[in-house]
Amino acid sequence: MIGGTNTGGALLMGQGFAFPIPLAAALDSSHVAWLNGTTTTNCPGAGQAAAGFLCVYATSAVSVSPDNAHAVNTHAGQGGADPYGFMLAFDATGADAFSYGSWTVTAP
Repeated sequence: MIGGTNTGGALLMGQGFAFPIPLAAALDSSHVAWLNGTTTTNCPGAGQAAAGFLCVYATSAVSVSPDNAHAVNTHAGQGGADPYGFMLAFDATGADAFSYGSWTVTAP
């Protein structure tokens, strides 16, 4: 879960996650997705990810928007994931902002 409160100023919320087994290589922004109530061919549902994809499934998200157009980021704040994990980054757009859910990654 990631959460915070924006009461008039900009608020960036961030949380890091580590893969239990590092990937052989980083994933670029076209191979990661934050899905808020939606699915894609490569991210068909919780617990599932196509080979070479990281899928972050929001069970609930309130008053958040992806920071800098990317919710899923490398340690340097660019869209994608590092071989050893990723970071979620959101802008709080209102009071009591939060997002929680699950993620799945499948090695290429």
